Amino acid sequence: MSTETALEGLSVRKVNVYYGKNRAVVNVSKDIVPGKITTLIGPSGCGKILRSLNRMKDPMFGVRTEGEVFFHGFNVLEPAIDAVQVHRWLGMVFQKINSFPKSIFENLAWGGLPAWS
Repeated sequence: MSTETALEGLSVRKVNVYYGKNRAVVNVSKDIVPGKITTLIGPSGCGKILRSLNRMKDPMFGVRTEGEVFFHGFNVLEPAIDAVQVHRWLGMVFQKINSFPKSIFENLAWGGLPAWS
């Protein structure tokens, strides 16, 4: 991993995603350099790695992510890092509308929109 990528971009190291005993993502490693366009292409609904990078899979029973994901020098998979903060750092754009099981206001507020006065 280059120092530039570790401090400024996103660096994925040996990431594995498990659903129960089944390993769905196997040893993914990739440096994503700031200012460069990077695409991850796969079949529809194939967001396993993306959802794992920003810890959206954390609350799912039986799902776990192993490995390291460095963003601006922090391993965002460390339990000490707040998952909600990771969601704000590493946003997602969904293929279909995908709200969380919360009110409309909570869905918008959770995404970090400015508070209404």
